Amino acid sequence: DIFALVRRSPDRDETILTMTNVTGRESRLDIPLEALETEERYWCDLLSSLCFEAREGTLEITLEPYGIMWLKAGRESSPG
Repeated sequence: DIFALVRRSPDRDETILTMTNVTGRESRLDIPLEALETEERYWCDLLSSLCFEAREGTLEITLEPYGIMWLKAGRESSPG
């Protein structure tokens, strides 16, 4: 239902998580930061500027039907 890809820069100072919901229904994701091999709590969507904060080591994301997000990790993209 969700196609996802993690991209890291060669020096590992930038992480981008891309996700595409390939269904016609909303999809909720609970993504453990451990699975992304990062401890970054703050993530911002490069397409919409929405920002998210991981809680208790999990990033909670809801993708709309056929929705796309490109999330960039890092403190420089923190909300507020």
